[in-house]
Amino acid sequence: MYLKKEIRFIAFKCYFAILGIFKKIFGDLMLNNILAAIQIRKVYKYYNGSIKLNVKNCVIYFADGRLISGGLTDRLIGLVSLYTFCKEQSLPFKVHFVSPFRLEDYLLPNLYDWRINDDAISYCKKQSVPVLIRYISNGEMYYHYVLNKYLKRNKQIHVYANAMYKTKYFKDMFNELFRPCSFIQKQVDKHISNMQGGYVSVTFRFQQLLGDFKEGNYIVLPPPRTYVID
Repeated sequence: MYLKKEIRFIAFKCYFAILGIFKKIFGDLMLNNILAAIQIRKVYKYYNGSIKLNVKNCVIYFADGRLISGGLTDRLIGLVSLYTFCKEQSLPFKVHFVSPFRLEDYLLPNLYDWRINDDAISYCKKQSVPVLIRYISNGEMYYHYVLNKYLKRNKQIHVYANAMYKTKYFKDMFNELFRPCSFIQKQVDKHISNMQGGYVSVTFRFQQLLGDFKEGNYIVLPPPRTYVID
């Protein structure tokens, strides 16, 4: 077990070392564009549907489990960043966040209705295209570089993203998009009422360690250890 972990650690170090070399050769933007083009091919097999009538032009943030775009925070950053870009460009924006849970089970539209019915999404190559916007230091340029290539040629752009775009607007854009569902709001109110004075929020990244959902090939703790945590 220890040897397997060591091998995995060495493999990760080699992977990032190689990425560093290619970044110096191609530059950050070109390297991410190449890697995104390779990764997005995984979802091409789903785009063989027939032409749909009355398909509306829009940019849709995708989190459907077919391509992993990081954890929940990464996805919310990508989602809100994409919304910020679309708002600047006056583009209709929607969200298809259905894996590993439906986003609207926890967060509801606030000032902007981002919901879209599943049957309103086209998987026809003549109407839609999947796009991956990977994390990059200059996210603002990357959003323009990637999306402007597809805006005039496709009715729907399905975007997997975790790249940042004008993060100084993140709070305002997030609040435009979301309000917590009643269950979440009750939990927040309950814990705030139990605290005295101010508080600091700390986030722990468990991935699927507790086995409460399934995603990718991440580690799941065996029952005795999850029992101790509970």
